[in-house]
Amino acid sequence: MNMMDEERAFEKLVAWCSIAEHCEGEAVDKLMKWGVNPDEQSRILAKLKLKNYLNEERYCAAFVHDKFKIQKWGRKKIAEELRLKKVSRGSVVDAMLTIDSDEYKQVLLSILKSKRRSIHGADEKDCMQKLFRFAMSR
Repeated sequence: MNMMDEERAFEKLVAWCSIAEHCEGEAVDKLMKWGVNPDEQSRILAKLKLKNYLNEERYCAAFVHDKFKIQKWGRKKIAEELRLKKVSRGSVVDAMLTIDSDEYKQVLLSILKSKRRSIHGADEKDCMQKLFRFAMSR
């Protein structure tokens, strides 16, 4: 038994997608949470894509921009998060190409310099190991 009919679910997703960029995986999660059956989900997703409320390339570009510029995430962390959101590899690769290599290096150096001031260890080797682990998490 559906908790929400197809038209109501579509209207809610249109409103949700109008506020911010979302990917298909997030929309599917919402529809499943609302109890919409798989056939209706497919029709709703098709209509959302047709009307350009869901656009994977646009979502990917916005996600990469925000995570890199605002949250200072690295390429691997961004790519892994997009993989978890079930975004196609091609879209991820295309969006990653928008990150400037020189700017990427500058951001990484800035983050590491800042973090180095707050790391304390028994010796320099211990501090460097901690800094390296931090860098890998970013």
